[in-house]
Amino acid sequence: MASSRGEVVTLQLGHYAGFVGAHWWNSQSAAFNSDPRLSIAAQEVNSDVLFREGVTLQGEPTYTPRLVLMDLKGNLSSLRQQGVLYEHPDQNTSTWSGKVSVHRTDPASRNAFLQDLDVIEEEWEKRTRASCSNAPKPETKNAPAGSAEPPAQKVYHLEEGVEVWSDFLRLHLHPRSVSLINDHTSDGDVDRFDVFGLGDSLLLRSPPVADDLEDRLHFFTEECDSLQGFQLLCDLHDGFSGLGARAVERLRDEYGTKGVLVWGLVPPAPPALSPLRSVYRLVNYALGMARLVDTASVLLPLSVSSVLSRRPSPPVVFPDLHYDAELHYHSSAVLAAAVGTSSLPYRTHSRLTSLSEFADSLSGGGRKVAMTSLALPFPLHAGESLPDALRALGAAPPWCSLAPGTAPVASASAPAPCCFAQSVVLRGVPAARHTAGSQRGSTKDSPLYRCSTGQDVMSAYLHGLYPHAPSAVQLLQAPMSAAAPFPDIFAPTVDRSGYLTDSRRKMEEAVSSVPVLTATQSGTALRTSLLALCRELALVDERRLPGLLAAGTEPGELPEALHGLRSLADAYHSGCGHEQNSDDDDDS
Repeated sequence: MASSRGEVVTLQLGHYAGFVGAHWWNSQSAAFNSDPRLSIAAQEVNSDVLFREGVTLQGEPTYTPRLVLMDLKGNLSSLRQQGVLYEHPDQNTSTWSGKVSVHRTDPASRNAFLQDLDVIEEEWEKRTRASCSNAPKPETKNAPAGSAEPPAQKVYHLEEGVEVWSDFLRLHLHPRSVSLINDHTSDGDVDRFDVFGLGDSLLLRSPPVADDLEDRLHFFTEECDSLQGFQLLCDLHDGFSGLGARAVERLRDEYGTKGVLVWGLVPPAPPALSPLRSVYRLVNYALGMARLVDTASVLLPLSVSSVLSRRPSPPVVFPDLHYDAELHYHSSAVLAAAVGTSSLPYRTHSRLTSLSEFADSLSGGGRKVAMTSLALPFPLHAGESLPDALRALGAAPPWCSLAPGTAPVASASAPAPCCFAQSVVLRGVPAARHTAGSQRGSTKDSPLYRCSTGQDVMSAYLHGLYPHAPSAVQLLQAPMSAAAPFPDIFAPTVDRSGYLTDSRRKMEEAVSSVPVLTATQSGTALRTSLLALCRELALVDERRLPGLLAAGTEPGELPEALHGLRSLADAYHSGCGHEQNSDDDDDS
């Protein structure tokens, strides 16, 4: 049963959202295993907020995400849409006594990770049959007790073995979770789902699709004792931008008092993307943002692309990561770390806030767009205390922004970004290292060494960065799981526990967990980002985008959306004693 803060239903809309979601669910399922460092998460994080209990037809207990996901046909690979948890053992038994013609198709290939999971499940089923036990089916597909080497302890190199998100999904999904759109595809020249209006009209003019989504949502919401709201992982670069915008409108119509938090996802553009397709991606993003800020409680754009434009842009650089931004398998892992950590305030047993309160704290003054920044891993050296790590950072925060176009400008004349409000979460630093310990009250020149709790240390550090910003701070001891199938993207100087060292980790050793820091903020950097997007699209003539209007977008909707985003940017004028550069105002 969920805490008094209530349950949250998750929607994943789009194929890239599936990648981010798969990494996120994998990381959460790690709390169910026996790793001592990760098992702390079960004491700190209330999994019942996002997971539900159930029972199979054989009476076995299940624990699955309270999730509805939508993707296009052909994007599931070997994953069965209905799953395997609730199938009847005799469902394939035929009562037909006549001649049977059998037609077989080659099954989808399974990478090394999935093959290991198959072996583990087969071993579990053999033992279950032999002992006639009623042991629960391994929801997370972790190795059963006594297994020689569970997948989580192995190093997999799945860069060539992952084509879709189900190729590395570790846990089982409920049969009511997966909804496929059969009339569109993700590639090819026919029926591409690549324009905002296609997704918008799908829920508006296709009753079967709309009814299916509504039925699946009702299945999960009607069993909730105290639903606190919805969180969405939504692709904003293709047709799912329109579908997500329309879905949030429907959530508002039916669940008006509930919080709706949206992470708007944009994968890096493929290198060979045509100029026209680049424009469509930007238009989809702008139209989605303009609609979502009117209906969502808060919108959090997420991308490893430093800037969204019609031209290629470099990816966000993390000091201790070696990742390939062009691989969805890699880039989505980075975003999943940000989502999983920044959302902890409304998912912990401590009940510090609710989803609605979390969103409201970031969206004051009509600022409905917020930015998420990430330190992966948090730069903590082995044997170092939290004050040591923060003091070593100097005036520069340790995180990198994942909201496109919000990176600080490297200019002595540029004003420092102003922060209006922020929620900061640090996970993975043991309590014994939260303070300076025996060095407390020493002559060191930083007030961080005079703090008596980790909360005070973090608050003092943030006050030095943003003296006028109200900050909500949360520290958790449990690190984020980075075990397989999380990609091996950490620098060799990151040890197996995610700490920085002077030595190099062996190639055959995998990083199993990492400390992570996120900062979810409302600040003036978002004004720069919004105005840059408007400038990028100001000269685009929607009449030269025939696919846009043909898909159902009304003439004039793009200029209207850009006008709305410019007005939204005005809400991010500096309130910290300085104004933005005049260049920011040249948006027409």
